[in-house]
Amino acid sequence: KRRGQMAYNPQRQQPGRGPGGGQQNGHSSEAAFQEVLAPPAARFQYFSDKGSKTPRPEIFDKDARAAGEKLAGIPPSQLRRFYAETMALKRQLELATDAPLPDEAIRARLHLLKARAAYTWARHKTVSYYEELARFFTLHADSVQGKEDFLLGFQPYFEAVIAYHAAANASKDNEKGA
Repeated sequence: KRRGQMAYNPQRQQPGRGPGGGQQNGHSSEAAFQEVLAPPAARFQYFSDKGSKTPRPEIFDKDARAAGEKLAGIPPSQLRRFYAETMALKRQLELATDAPLPDEAIRARLHLLKARAAYTWARHKTVSYYEELARFFTLHADSVQGKEDFLLGFQPYFEAVIAYHAAANASKDNEKGA
């Protein structure tokens, strides 16, 4: 060992070597991570009232625009990965007429998207947009209760979010070029 150089000690956390070994940026504590991934105080309301499965018009406009703008810093390719999973689940639900997917399986798939969003956030700790992505999927994983919530509420809402995300990114690109 060269003079002044510390010997490798696997018990001592080193930057970039496992849990807690890197720099703490972005969500600087386990508490912040837990807060973002905790079940929301209230569920997202996709429909006008409990008995109706008619989506609220504002979820496709005001709500989707706000969500798209919050996620605007995420590259479209990253967001499309999540959207592709959503569309795959939609196709599976539409094609499974003889053996429908149970509501619990639908909720499980959305919680998997939440876990993937949390992983993406952990990989990009210094970028607040990824924290918003984790918040987004935490809210919706707990809000979707079954097939109708997914097909009539979340999936078309997420489609509108993707559209507003693209619009927000296009306007940012136009500002850069001007």
